[in-house]
Amino acid sequence: MKVKFLSDIHYDHAREEKQKQIEAYGKDADLLLIAGDFGNSLEDIQECLSVISKSCKKFVFVLGNHDM
Repeated sequence: MKVKFLSDIHYDHAREEKQKQIEAYGKDADLLLIAGDFGNSLEDIQECLSVISKSCKKFVFVLGNHDM
C-alpha cells in the first residue's frame, strides 16, 4: 500500500498550478492523508476536495486553521 501525505495546500493561491500538482501527486497513491489548510473559503475546500477525489483512490483529511 502506497500512502502519501499533503498539508497546507492553500488552493486559493495559484489554483491551476495546485490542481496539476495534486493530480500528479495523488494518482499513484492508495491513500492520501491531508492535514488541512485547503483554502480560505468553503468553495476553496469543495473545489480542492473535488480535484483530490478525481485523482486518488482514497483520502482522509482534517481541517486546518485556514479552513475555519
